[in-house]
Amino acid sequence: MKLRNQVISNSVIDLDATEVHTLGPNLKLENCTINSDCTTRSLIVSNTEMVGGFFDQRKTLKNFQFDRVIFSGVKFTGTFVGCDFGNNSESLPGKALDCDFSQAKVCDSRVYECDPERIVFPVWPRFSIVNPYLARDYVLTQTWPSNMGIRMDVYTDNSTRCNVIFGDAAVFAKEYKVDQSDLRVLLEKIPGIVIL
Repeated sequence: MKLRNQVISNSVIDLDATEVHTLGPNLKLENCTINSDCTTRSLIVSNTEMVGGFFDQRKTLKNFQFDRVIFSGVKFTGTFVGCDFGNNSESLPGKALDCDFSQAKVCDSRVYECDPERIVFPVWPRFSIVNPYLARDYVLTQTWPSNMGIRMDVYTDNSTRCNVIFGDAAVFAKEYKVDQSDLRVLLEKIPGIVIL
């Protein structure tokens, strides 16, 4: 599917895994629902604005950069791992404004250039760190289970443009062989942590 140079309102857009889908340039989606089975290789999004609506990622989307997309008031559902929402460079237009991640499974994913007070955060076992660069000194002085310290180092080694990073305690618990409740106690001490 190739959508560009148009405004689409109140529509359902199904992106299956059988072809490469291109959204943009000059595409505006108003109160639409995107049902995506795309992988990173089968989705290209550039110069696109999505206002309202839902973005449902039904298969795990890994390491995708939404750095050329403006999301405003979008509710995300589904699974996003290692994805960036917004941009880490002034030369790119991406933003995630007033978005809702409360029902999304997000891990190792960042939101750039947003107002964290206007983001709806995911719920436990997902967790969020607001302005993770401010937690760096604390994280580097702690003793973490197994190799979790390396991941926490990466989480907090971000520019000031990164306003939120999302993690998943279920993933952490499995990888670092620690009970989720014990993990929660450790995470709750991190400056800027949000656990709902």
